[in-house]
Amino acid sequence: MKPRIFTHMAAMTLIAALLAVSPVAAQDGSTLSSAPRQYTVQVLPSLGGLGGAFSINNLGWASGVSEPPGNPYDRAFLWRNGQATDLGTLGGYNSSVAFPNKNEIGWLAGASETGGNDPFQENFCQFICSSPTGACLPLNQICKGFLWRNETSEMIPLPPLPGGNNSWAFGANNQHQVVGVAENGVQDSNCAAPQVFDFEGVIWALGPSGAPFVSQRLPPIAGDTASAAIEINEKGDAVGGSGPCGSVGLAVGAHAVLWRGGRAIDLGSLGGATNNAAEALNNQGQVGGISDLPGDQVAHAFLWEGGVMRDLGVLRSDDTFALAESINDRGEVVGLSCGPVDCRGFHWQAGVMTDLNSVLPANSPLLITNAADINSRGEIAVQAYDSNIGDSVAAVLIPIPNSAGPADGVAEIRNVERNITLPENVRKRLRDRMHLGHF
Repeated sequence: MKPRIFTHMAAMTLIAALLAVSPVAAQDGSTLSSAPRQYTVQVLPSLGGLGGAFSINNLGWASGVSEPPGNPYDRAFLWRNGQATDLGTLGGYNSSVAFPNKNEIGWLAGASETGGNDPFQENFCQFICSSPTGACLPLNQICKGFLWRNETSEMIPLPPLPGGNNSWAFGANNQHQVVGVAENGVQDSNCAAPQVFDFEGVIWALGPSGAPFVSQRLPPIAGDTASAAIEINEKGDAVGGSGPCGSVGLAVGAHAVLWRGGRAIDLGSLGGATNNAAEALNNQGQVGGISDLPGDQVAHAFLWEGGVMRDLGVLRSDDTFALAESINDRGEVVGLSCGPVDCRGFHWQAGVMTDLNSVLPANSPLLITNAADINSRGEIAVQAYDSNIGDSVAAVLIPIPNSAGPADGVAEIRNVERNITLPENVRKRLRDRMHLGHF
């Protein structure tokens, strides 16, 4: 459901306990408590099949994907004011909103297959067949990033660069800018199959007639051949990855990048040479993402600020990697941490990484496998496995006002063991959809 900008992991070694991290000041100048809030859990209605929430804006609108029962194709979905809306497609089989959209103007950015056949069959937007029998039509349609606007309730396809076929949009800000990636028409024999064309991070805007166009190109780091921009803030800064030409869901992670004024800034790494990508950005200039440790066998979540990359660690000693997926203006970070058995959604603040499963009642049927986005109110969009129905659901964690610390009847904070085992087919689907490789 939610493709990522990093390569699949090789066999992983065990890692040590979490590293201590100094507290981060909140937007109002105060220091965040290390104790997470208490939450209520709202499971979102779906089409009846697999679901996941990957974005929640400051209006409380959640978006992501859902599948009709018995249908192996993703549909971009919006949940707002108690209503669930299927956003449809651009004429193809699959569509999704797979990354945070931080704006408050009712814009959503995502990707959809079109009715056109991709002559190179690149599967640029990394959709997968989720049918347990493999009964899906071939994933060979051209994919286009889209802009969905609340005022018109229609998908607008976003163009690639000249000569390219495919594009993919990830987020939109309040300044009417949409960020993403577009093929540039340069055929590169060094691309990892099935990718054929190089691609670049881009910013789209709407012209006077309402037609979209590429308003800014976000180049790779010098010496790299591909880049992808994942998130944009209100200042027009963007973050993402830069590296060799793989597929967008795989190998653009040699460098974690911040584009400021259109100039690519290498954010450094935690010591590794691959799997370095920036994915989260707030209006204070704090950046979150993923970076390999020395040896490129283990990857940790990071928080970059003022030229310094901090290691946020992982949840459990046998987790092989962690990814920071979103950060709000208070400096709260959410993401996922994965090991050999499952993935867990986490919340990080003031130096403490907490397993979000610890805020669930002990008898909850849910296992939170991914925390994808957090808004200014502290609401968190998550993907969870529901053991009652045997499938994944979309949900939102809503903080209880004036609460801190674990609620009565739930496990202690930081980490928790839950007696819920992911079925092998669900583990495989989660791994394939998020390009996690071994976990």
